[in-house]
Amino acid sequence: MDETSLLTEKDVRAIVRLLGETCTLDGTLNEKKHFLMTGLGRMIDTQAFGWVHAVEMVPGQLPVYTAFICGGFNEEVLPRFIQIQSHPDMARLSTTLSRALQGRTKPLTRTLQQLMPIEEFYTAEVAKEWRACGIYPRVLHFHPLADGTFSGIAIYRHCHKPILTPREAKIAHVILSSVPWLHEAQGAAGERTTQVPQLPVRERLVLELLLQGYSRKAIAATMGISINTVAGYAKNVYRFFGVASHGELSRLFRLS
Repeated sequence: MDETSLLTEKDVRAIVRLLGETCTLDGTLNEKKHFLMTGLGRMIDTQAFGWVHAVEMVPGQLPVYTAFICGGFNEEVLPRFIQIQSHPDMARLSTTLSRALQGRTKPLTRTLQQLMPIEEFYTAEVAKEWRACGIYPRVLHFHPLADGTFSGIAIYRHCHKPILTPREAKIAHVILSSVPWLHEAQGAAGERTTQVPQLPVRERLVLELLLQGYSRKAIAATMGISINTVAGYAKNVYRFFGVASHGELSRLFRLS
């Protein structure tokens, strides 16, 4: 069956309208991304997203990325969400996706159930962490960049809601593969993000939380460490990227 037959005329009109409104929106690139993802969320009934620069996707290893923007997470859930990315289970569960991305030159969209038997995910240790956040990852989209890295988007739906249908996944694929200019903008910070894997895991977490605007006190509470330890990690991160302040660090990784 032709995949386009999954979409109704109403779907096509809504897709065209959202893409047109995103292109003409008077705002920054990040504001356009938020607008696009909020509109997509309304169309396919999803509640949160993360848009990242994936700099290392090796089968059997934890994916490494730097988050640029997130939506739908409150201050309590966001740190848990970031910490989940370093859960050992994520290396195993992302193996199929990482393999599919090897040598990939075209956008790829996969639902959770396409990557693994859904019951395997529900019974995985990391699924307990997702349930604590109240969400499950439901669809992933990756857009290859010229330097071999990827612009990646993960879309989340409340745990009590069902998996995405083929129609909903197709809507997500059409929309997210139709904005290469938003994906390619991720590469503007490519030189910095490709260095991220060189940081120790806990310093990567501090980096992520700093980029999301968390104070050192909040980071200490989230990680269960002292403020002095956070200060030491932050100092190492600043030194690594050759900056002297939080503002300079943010400018390295964020697009206007």
